[in-house]
Amino acid sequence: MSEELEIIRGEVDGKKKYCRIPIRLKTSELMIDEGLHELNAEFILDLPRAKAIKFIDAIVEDWMYWYGKANEYYIRLKVAEEG
Repeated sequence: MSEELEIIRGEVDGKKKYCRIPIRLKTSELMIDEGLHELNAEFILDLPRAKAIKFIDAIVEDWMYWYGKANEYYIRLKVAEEG
């Protein structure tokens, strides 16, 4: 999976902060290509098989990215609690 990241920098209460966010998710790229603002199962089921597979693969890939991030933060939290 491509992890293209962008860093947003700014200040909060006078302290410098930054946030790393994914600039492109596969699902949103496909939605933009199709001109969609909302995605639902009915739309995917009405697609030709090849396009439906692309949408489902994109959803799973994006979900796995965020699942991995949540797991990473959970591990960091546990280490911090124990340390």
